[in-house]
Amino acid sequence: SSDMVTYMGAMASATAGNGFHFFDGVQFLLGGSVDAQDSQLAMNVGADCSGATAISLQFDQRYRAFNTDETWVEVSIDGGVNWDFTYEINTTVASNAAARQSTEIINIAGAGESDVRVRFRWINASDDDNFGSGYGWAVDDVKIIETWDYDHKMNGAYTVMGPQKLD
Repeated sequence: SSDMVTYMGAMASATAGNGFHFFDGVQFLLGGSVDAQDSQLAMNVGADCSGATAISLQFDQRYRAFNTDETWVEVSIDGGVNWDFTYEINTTVASNAAARQSTEIINIAGAGESDVRVRFRWINASDDDNFGSGYGWAVDDVKIIETWDYDHKMNGAYTVMGPQKLD
């Protein structure tokens, strides 16, 4: 939409020209009529990951944070009946800063399961017409990839030094 380009810039994924999913929150803010939002996009066909020992989700995104919006990835291992595994995305993106274009890779549950589904969820709990809603979140080129157990993303690191050993 033109509002997306104005407020977030153009989606820059490799295949943006053939379409992408966009949670368009800025339309409510610009219209001055903000209600709480809970928008979801779910896979309607499951991925068979029964032969995998570890899996990750990869996707391209463009996101600009506002005051109260949240972005989530949720995973179901029972064909979409339950969404027991949740991962909040973009937690370190500053509110009202420039839009962020990135390729995300996150470790997800579902290895060894035959019907793994992914759901993207954009939430805004505020109904404040001046400070609620959000700019938006665009998602494209979604892939579930098999990873080795030791290929997962490192979320933290530490070093121990001492007279006995160096880890």
